[in-house]
Amino acid sequence: MDKPFCPQCEREYDPGVKFCQHDGAELIIRSEDTMSGEVFDGRYRVIHKIGEGGMGAVYKAQQISTGKNVAIKVVSKHLTENPATVRRFQREVKLQSKLEHPNIVTVIDFSQTKDGHYFFVMPFVEGKSLRRMILDDGKLSLNDFHDLASQMCDGLEYAHRRGIIHRDIKGDNIAIAQMEHQRVVKILDFGLAKAIQEDGSLKTGTELTQQGRVLGTPAYMSPEQAKGEIDKVGKPSDIYSLGVILYQML
Repeated sequence: MDKPFCPQCEREYDPGVKFCQHDGAELIIRSEDTMSGEVFDGRYRVIHKIGEGGMGAVYKAQQISTGKNVAIKVVSKHLTENPATVRRFQREVKLQSKLEHPNIVTVIDFSQTKDGHYFFVMPFVEGKSLRRMILDDGKLSLNDFHDLASQMCDGLEYAHRRGIIHRDIKGDNIAIAQMEHQRVVKILDFGLAKAIQEDGSLKTGTELTQQGRVLGTPAYMSPEQAKGEIDKVGKPSDIYSLGVILYQML
């Protein structure tokens, strides 16, 4: 029987253990990781699965040309059956390519596997999610709260100033990386980003989401998102979701 292992630190555990005792990541079974060893687009070799969400599965991989580790999000096929959805993903890459900030993880590539799966490529972040950190360590001290909250605000404000909103801010989309004795916030997955005007309203010319369709995570949604009022979603929607996270941190 394969031993479960941690996708973050790669420690192995006895059967039955669900989470890594070192970093809190959910353990996975190698035999169930069908993508391991696959080469995507001739450029990225999959190492192992990291996790799975509503949009698809995420894998740790290696960029063959440089040897650098990257994270690859393979989008579920049912989400890319509609050409409009593919256009939305392609637009996301263009939007994210504008973001260069120490607290934001940027999509660096978007391509397709030989069997038709679309995938995103991002720098690999060594660390754990904010949600996992809170579950493992409990509420933050005021000093840690101020430090991490300031970084989250800096990253989000930077994106907003460049006309990009996230639309799915939550604890799982905030990674906490340990760098030289300092915790560094990394905002992940601008997968529902939209171009917005300086005043915060949506640019109707790039609207690719149908009116009334709810996109996001319910527990963190602003009222306008929960109601499906897409035309009212803007910078304040992200700030509302961030407020939920800040409350959970204290």
